[in-house]
Amino acid sequence: MSTLDLINLTKEQEKELYGYSSLDGIPEAMHPFQIGHVEHPLINSRNPGQYVLVDVEPADIEQHHQVYVIDEHGDPLPGVWVIFGFGSGKNLNALKPKEMLWTNGPGDLHGNAQRTNRMGYAQHTFGPETGETVWLWDVRDGRLDLPSVIVHSLKWLDAGFAGLFVHTGVKLTFQRRRKDVEPRGRRFDRIDQAIEKLQAEIETLKSSGSGDLAAKVEALANELDEIKLDVKFVKKQVLNT
Repeated sequence: MSTLDLINLTKEQEKELYGYSSLDGIPEAMHPFQIGHVEHPLINSRNPGQYVLVDVEPADIEQHHQVYVIDEHGDPLPGVWVIFGFGSGKNLNALKPKEMLWTNGPGDLHGNAQRTNRMGYAQHTFGPETGETVWLWDVRDGRLDLPSVIVHSLKWLDAGFAGLFVHTGVKLTFQRRRKDVEPRGRRFDRIDQAIEKLQAEIETLKSSGSGDLAAKVEALANELDEIKLDVKFVKKQVLNT
């Protein structure tokens, strides 16, 4: 399998390959939260990929900032450090890797670090007035290969209409994109090509065969049509996730 060019994908190609398009900034619907800017990492030739931001929404639960991390197929990704950064927080420099491939990564770590659970989920309940800065810090065996988008200054929104003390945080979804991991979109492309090839071979057999052979070929063609419908359904489900 050849490696993917992650830099020059269009938004449509991203959606087709990964089921999501990466966000360049904060969606307009989230502007009331007064979130700071989205900082994109510098990608160098040593990085086998990166973490991108694919969704920003209001949190599901009160007084929490929430983070979901998914892999190239849209499945939950456990065991990834999520940094909820703020200057008055705990010193997290013990998490610094022995080998750092993130060119412009954060140099000083303070805040709260949570590892994603089996659902690819992490949360934090403390929110200073200046807001929290959130990014992924995927240290594996003392090495940090994959840089992450950084979302600055996540704040609470006072949802006064719901009650005096109800404050809503922000929910972020990050997606890992490694060059050496084939996303489902590419697998579907390969399956489509294989189906088309089989369809052509069946048509050739149907035109050249007779009797029992023709009947067997017709049965195979019907089975192939059912497979095509199944693949089409799965693709639709994945892309609508």
